[in-house]
Amino acid sequence: MTRAVTGHCGGGTCDAVSSVSPDWKGRVWFATDGAAAGFVNPDGTAHSIVLAPGEKVANSIAAAPQGIAVATDHALYLLNVDGSGNPQIVWRQAYDRGPARKPGQLSWGTGATPTFFGPGDGTEYLTITDNAIPEENLLVFDAATGAQICSVPAVDGTENSPIGSGNSVFVASTYGYPFPALPPNAGPSQPARARITGGMIRIDVTRSGCQVVWTNTVPSAAVPRLSVPDGKIYTVTRRSAIPTGNAGLLDNYRYAVIDAATGELETEQLIGATSVDDTLQMVGTIAPGRIQYQGTMTGLFRITAE
Repeated sequence: MTRAVTGHCGGGTCDAVSSVSPDWKGRVWFATDGAAAGFVNPDGTAHSIVLAPGEKVANSIAAAPQGIAVATDHALYLLNVDGSGNPQIVWRQAYDRGPARKPGQLSWGTGATPTFFGPGDGTEYLTITDNAIPEENLLVFDAATGAQICSVPAVDGTENSPIGSGNSVFVASTYGYPFPALPPNAGPSQPARARITGGMIRIDVTRSGCQVVWTNTVPSAAVPRLSVPDGKIYTVTRRSAIPTGNAGLLDNYRYAVIDAATGELETEQLIGATSVDDTLQMVGTIAPGRIQYQGTMTGLFRITAE
């Protein structure tokens, strides 16, 4: 999630910018906490609209040639620019936002940044997760029209953006993840606490809809990253396995490699076992030479393949 100190103002009030992203025309788009969205042109002029009164944006936005995808706590939007040079809503699709925020999420509503993907130019489809109970659904839409292609039960809950590659989508559960701090307007979760359930799922888009290819029980503690050249998913796992007397169990964090074709956990390597090693569901970066950089609560890991 991208945070900024600037804001959007209207009617004498301002709200914080939740996310920014450039588009294919050199404009820089933004969305605010109060569900205003718009862009700044290369010449510095800005244009914005309010998507819907009472909605909020708590996740990042995504850009593709078709437009800008914004997920509020009620609906998924595709935005573009009209003939007068102002932002416009191309389509809107409401989703099941559930009765409340789930443990392991930072807001009430979808926890997913929208993901463009597809087997052709890589942007034919657009996907998020909803916040339904007992399981959240992966929702896949036609990016151009907003027509829903499928809705498939996926995970208990997630705060992560899905991975999209070709006709495949990968989703990791964050249900029960104990974030040490929450946004001030996050609201209570239902239930108040839960154990980390873990688990990932691969869903493929087919001519007849969507099909579950595999599931696993990997307890991902970071936003997983797919390396297309080697067909592996890289993440960090979080497991409670070290007895610490009256303190209960001390969580440990392990660098993990998963086969994207089968969902098999191929390897785990211990990288730390204290709270300072908590990867906080942050996304890592894969660099040339099979190097991964992964942020934690207090620092950064540089991880290399043997």
